[in-house]
Amino acid sequence: MELLLNRSNIKALLVVFICMFAPAQLHASSLSDEQVAALRSEAQQLLVDKKPEQALEKIVQVIIARPADLAARFFRSQMLVSLGRGEEVRQELELMTTLKIPQADKDKARQLINTIDKMGRRYTGSFTLKAGFGYGNNVNSWPNGGETTSSSGINAGMPDPIYKKYQRISDTIRSASVSFSGSYFLNDARNLKANYGFSSSYKDAGDTVSLDSKLFSFRAGLQADFESGYILKGNIAKTKLNRVNDNDGTAVNSDLSITGMDVELSKKITQKATLGYKINLSKNRNTAIANAKDSDADILGHNIYIGSPIGNAAYARLTTTISRSRAAENREANKKKANKDSQSISALMVRVLPGNQRIIGTLSYSETTHLKNLIDSKKRLDKTQSMTLGYTIKGKEIWKPLGDISFGVDGTYSKTSSNQASARVHGKTITLSASKKFDM
Repeated sequence: MELLLNRSNIKALLVVFICMFAPAQLHASSLSDEQVAALRSEAQQLLVDKKPEQALEKIVQVIIARPADLAARFFRSQMLVSLGRGEEVRQELELMTTLKIPQADKDKARQLINTIDKMGRRYTGSFTLKAGFGYGNNVNSWPNGGETTSSSGINAGMPDPIYKKYQRISDTIRSASVSFSGSYFLNDARNLKANYGFSSSYKDAGDTVSLDSKLFSFRAGLQADFESGYILKGNIAKTKLNRVNDNDGTAVNSDLSITGMDVELSKKITQKATLGYKINLSKNRNTAIANAKDSDADILGHNIYIGSPIGNAAYARLTTTISRSRAAENREANKKKANKDSQSISALMVRVLPGNQRIIGTLSYSETTHLKNLIDSKKRLDKTQSMTLGYTIKGKEIWKPLGDISFGVDGTYSKTSSNQASARVHGKTITLSASKKFDM
């Protein structure tokens, strides 16, 4: 039952806990606001400098001077948990969940308690189930203007009956997915772990075959955290995409098998910002239709990203990517479809709102040059811009019996311009979804 305590009683109770948890040599002090701010800043810098024990001493002094400072208490709790000493602060965190403090602070205390419980285990994992229903205004990727480009590189309007048969289609979209991710710590220091996971999804559009698909992917890898602050990850992955695109018993799209690997290195370059680099290699192989092998490709990609929290409730990341695709076989038909170079830049922003709400937005721009596909004596060049905006809220904020089920709405917009007429595609979608995560 929640304790109905006024501010002075909370402060007095927290002073008692400081006496219980703080080092014996530290006594109550009456530091000025400037001195407290200086201690807090020193603690943050010591943490950046990988000196958590010294940072802990500084923040404890802040708490003794300001017993009701919840931010300092959470800072101290997080450091103790990261040092594997979470049991030292469990009782205080459990008390916080009963006090009359903001719900967001109670949730933070519960999350830290859950982390403490997990620290004793080498294995962590979670399942997520998701179902969605939406609408797309151009699910068959109909070219803007209804033009096509002939094999000789000439643009022309699509004649009847082709135009009528393949005209732009709007459709409802149904989707479902299940995913799992887990980690296993390989040593007592908990700085080396194995990561693994899988996901499976199904998508169906009622009036067209071009959107239907079944996808399954699996990944496994290692992660090492170094005292210098570097984090090194390596993964291998296998993905299979069955496009289920049968029309009157004839497959109209190829199925795809992707075998890939990647290596990623990242490091915090400031107190908040993280800089990272990833290199990935993949082999894409197509089946199920005639001439499917003409699209087979070996792809090499390079990614550089920088990400940072913004304030206490937002996160932003900027990523640049350079990708090189080459034909798997030395055939002109394969080279025409597979040989291309791409560059892109994308931005991600996450904003956490009160009441278990979250907004996620993305922006991206890419250019792809098809090296062997000539349009009017010029290499085909596709330019794509896209944006997404999503909103989620926990079900218990709407109706308590809904608990931790998350409800979301997502919208997407994309536009591709190209000197190949049939690649000029505009599309918009909106999707409603419900998901549930199960921690293990």
